Amino acid sequence: MTIDPTLESTPYVETQKICAHEAEEEILFSMHSICRINYCQPMKCSDDVWEISLILTSDNDPELQAITGAIRDQVNDVPGWHRVASLFLILGKFKEVHEIYDNLLQLQQTNDIGEITNLLQFHGIAKLGEGNPDDSIKLLKEAIKRGQPDLPVTQAILDSVYVNMGMSYFQKVGYPKAISFYEKALKSKIESLPNSRHFVGKLYNNISVVYCTMGQQTKADSIFKKAEERLGFLPDKHYELTAIQANVGNMSFDEGKPYERISLYEKSIESAKKFLSENHSDFIMYYNNIGLLYESVGDYQSALSFTKEALHIAETTLPVYYPDIACSYNSIGKVYSSLDQHQLALCYHEKALECHEKSNSSNQLHLAVCFNHIGSAHIEIGEFSKALSFLNKALEIKQKFLPENHSNLPEMYTNVGLVYFYMHEYQQANSFYEKAIEIQQKSHFENHPALATTYNSIGCSYRTMKDYPKALSYFEKMLEIQKSSLKSDHPNFVTSYSNIALLYSKMDDYSNAISHCEKENDILKNSLPPNCFQMAIFYYNYSLVYLGKKDYSQAMSLSKEALDNLQKTGNENQLLNTLIHNTLAHIYLELVDYPNAVSCLKRYVNFNKNLSLEIILIWLQLTTTLDVHIAR
Repeated sequence: MTIDPTLESTPYVETQKICAHEAEEEILFSMHSICRINYCQPMKCSDDVWEISLILTSDNDPELQAITGAIRDQVNDVPGWHRVASLFLILGKFKEVHEIYDNLLQLQQTNDIGEITNLLQFHGIAKLGEGNPDDSIKLLKEAIKRGQPDLPVTQAILDSVYVNMGMSYFQKVGYPKAISFYEKALKSKIESLPNSRHFVGKLYNNISVVYCTMGQQTKADSIFKKAEERLGFLPDKHYELTAIQANVGNMSFDEGKPYERISLYEKSIESAKKFLSENHSDFIMYYNNIGLLYESVGDYQSALSFTKEALHIAETTLPVYYPDIACSYNSIGKVYSSLDQHQLALCYHEKALECHEKSNSSNQLHLAVCFNHIGSAHIEIGEFSKALSFLNKALEIKQKFLPENHSNLPEMYTNVGLVYFYMHEYQQANSFYEKAIEIQQKSHFENHPALATTYNSIGCSYRTMKDYPKALSYFEKMLEIQKSSLKSDHPNFVTSYSNIALLYSKMDDYSNAISHCEKENDILKNSLPPNCFQMAIFYYNYSLVYLGKKDYSQAMSLSKEALDNLQKTGNENQLLNTLIHNTLAHIYLELVDYPNAVSCLKRYVNFNKNLSLEIILIWLQLTTTLDVHIAR
C-alpha cells in the first residue's frame, strides 16, 4: 500500500511502537478509508494468490468526492432495496435487479402509491436491460397509471418513468415516441428543479442520440452541446462522461473524421476502465465501435482484436441471443469482409441473423442490418440473385421505419445498385447510385467517406458503359474526398488509383495511367506482404496498361508477376486466374508465339477442372482464334 504522509487528512496510525507485538508492524486505518487499486498481479509462489497494490486516498480527495457525489446523486432519490438495485443497474447486473424487483413485487403489501410506482418502474428497467422493451413498456405504463393520481407527490418518480419509456421506445425504433417522453421528463424536471444538472444533462444526451439515429445530425449536435454544458461538473474520469465522449465520436464520424473519433473512443475506454469492471456490458459498445473505426481506416488486425473482445464480453455477461451479441457478430463479419474472407464474413452475419430471430426482438432495423450484411457478402462471393433477395428485404424494412432521406438509406441503394451492375443492368444500377448520392449530399458533410464509396460505384458503372469523361469526374470526386479525410497511405487509395489508372488506359493516356499505378504500388508495398491476393490483382491491372500501350515485354512481366503472386497465396481464384491467362495468351498472340499461347490456355484448363459455362465459352473463343493463326 502506498501512503502519502504529507497529507494531513489521510487517516492512519502506525501502531508498531505501542502494540504488544512490535514484530507485526501493524498500521491502523479509519473504518471509512478508501483505497485506489493501483495494480493486481499473481504472486510468484502461487497463481492462486494475488498481490494487490493499493493507494490510500485522503478524506478530501476532490476527484473521489466528485465521483461519490455523482453516484449519490443517481441513487439518492430512492430508498432501501431500490438503492441497491440502482447500484446493480450502474454495474450492468440486470439479472440481480430483475430478481430484487420480482421479490419486492411479490412481497408488496403497502398502499404507498409512490412505492408501488417505483417498484413497477424498476422492474420495467430490468426488463429493458434484459432486452425486452415490450414488457418494459407494459410495466412502465402501469407505473404511470398508478402514479398520476398522486401528483405532485409522485412527480419525481414519474419523470424517471418517462425517461425509461423513452429508452424503451428507442429500442423498439419508435423514435418520435422516444423523443416525446424524453421531452416530457425534461420539461417537468426543468420546471421543478432547474439546477438538476445531472438528470437534465443525461436527458439532453439521450435526445441527441435519437436525433443522430434518425439522421438529423444538425439538430443532434445542437442538443448534444446542451448535454455537455449540464454534465461539465463531472470529473474527467467519471464513467458517465465516457458515454458523452462516445457521443462526440458519433458526431465526428458523421463529419467524416475517423481518426478524431478513434482518439475520442480511446479516451472513453481509458476512463471507463478506471471505473467499471473489465467485463462490464458498456465495453461491448465501446469495443465494437472502435473496432469498426479501425476497420474504416484499414487497421484490420486492431479491428478484429476489439470486435472479438466485444463478442467475448457479450457472450460472458449477456443472455443467449441478446441483440448486443448479434451486433458483435456483425462487426466481426464486417472486418473479415474487408480482409476478403467473405465466406467467413457470411458465417458471422448469418449467426447475427439467427441471434436476432431467436431473440424475439421487436427492432426490425436490427434484421435489416443483418440482411444488408448478408446481401453484401453474397455480392462478393458472386451469388447475385441471393444478394438481391437479402438486400431487397433490408431496403423494405428501412424504407418502412426510416424517413425517406435518412442517412442509412444510401448504403442500401448503393449495394442494390452494385448487384445490378454485376448483372450488367447498368442503367438500373445508376438509378440506385443517384438516389444514394442525392441523400448523401443532403444529409452528410461534403467529405464523408460514404459519399466517396458511391462516387466510386457510379464511376465504375459509367466506365463500363464507356462514358469515360463522366466516369473520370466521379473517380476524381472520390479521390478528392479521400485526400481530405484519410492519411496518404490509407488502403482505400488503392481502389481510387487503380480505377483512375485503368480509365486513363482506356482513354489511351498511358502516361497518366502509369503514374496512378505507381502511386497505387507505393501504398500496397507499404501496407501488404509481398505475396498476397491484392498484389496479384494490382500486377494484373498494371499489365493491362502496358498491353494497351503495346509494350508486350513489360505487360508479360507484370502478368507473370500477377500469376506468381496468386499461386504463392494459395488462392485459386477462378476469375482472376482466367483473366491472367487470357492476357498472357493475348500477349503471346501479339508476339506471334502461337504454341505458347495455346499452351498457356491448355495449362489453365488442366489446372481448373470446374469451369463455369461463361469461362468455357471464353476459352473456346480464344483457342479457336489461336488455331486459325497457327493454321495460317
